[in-house]
Amino acid sequence: HFQREFMRPFEVAMGSRESTAERKELILNIISHLIQARGHHIMSGWGSVLSIICMGAGYPDPLSSLAYTILEGIVVKHNALCIENLADTVKALVAFGKNNLSLERSLGAISCMVSIAKSMADEVKSRGCSGHHRSDSVVSNHTSDRGAGASSSSQWMQLLQGFAQLVLDKRREIRTRALDGLFDTL
Repeated sequence: HFQREFMRPFEVAMGSRESTAERKELILNIISHLIQARGHHIMSGWGSVLSIICMGAGYPDPLSSLAYTILEGIVVKHNALCIENLADTVKALVAFGKNNLSLERSLGAISCMVSIAKSMADEVKSRGCSGHHRSDSVVSNHTSDRGAGASSSSQWMQLLQGFAQLVLDKRREIRTRALDGLFDTL
């Protein structure tokens, strides 16, 4: 858990009110470069990385924009790691979904959640489970193969709860897209 401990000061500085916007931007740039250069070597540090990115959603641009760009890259390039760290990934995506600074970013966060749901469903299908079974039997077949697999029922619930939070957004476009994502996932 060395990586988690190594990332802890970045998390603290990112969350500190006393840190300047320049310092927070530097932290996000360091995280971005770390992921680009050594993303495949990050193991226990993904939770901290996603927590830092989630904090970035709460700041004005350019911090929010930079944090979202990093998160979107993680979803595209490290999709399996997003599923392994689904609670932190969903938390960050929901934070961007709720962010009122950019409708485009909010919609993009929902699209990332849909992409993760499709990846989880594809993994279940690739394990030999047919789509005609009840969802809980699919999950139980899958988790019996891999223990706490990437498509465990608790992970599906985390994803669905993320969509549910965004269905309550005051912006019509966000509500509609989140509802579509929720039903597509179900």
